[in-house]
Amino acid sequence: MKIILTLGALGGFAVAALGFGNMRSDIQLLIGFLGLFSGLILLGLATLIQRLDGR
Repeated sequence: MKIILTLGALGGFAVAALGFGNMRSDIQLLIGFLGLFSGLILLGLATLIQRLDGR
């Protein structure tokens, strides 16, 4: 589960990098922000699950 969330977070950051790299339109900027936020959320979930498993 943690591996899946971490890979999802990395994918979100990759989408964000692609969106910000070709900032030609508002849609690409939106895709960049969505990728960044989804990556951060998935990374936070992975960290939370790791802490809950540690107890």
